Amino acid sequence: MLELGGETASASRDAGRALADMNPDAVILFGDSLQSAEEVLKASGYPGVLARTVDIEAARRILAENVRPGDTVLLKGSRGSALERLDDVLADSPAGERGNAADD
Repeated sequence: MLELGGETASASRDAGRALADMNPDAVILFGDSLQSAEEVLKASGYPGVLARTVDIEAARRILAENVRPGDTVLLKGSRGSALERLDDVLADSPAGERGNAADD
């Protein structure tokens, strides 16, 4: 999102609307640029877990507390956020320990 410059807020709102339509169990947004997405989700009455943070350690805790076996996890943040830093949290979760069908 950061890379979008003046279009960031609009794109963030669009992302929020798309997420609200998908109605996932949880949405974890990483970065200040996703504030508009968070606002759209709240305004839509989104009933799931909703968190936005700029702190990688907070994102780790949120993931660890909310990821369950069978969950599909979508992480949204700018490339500059380096969200691959969360790979170990997902791999260490009960869902990550199972692996996926492609690995079997």
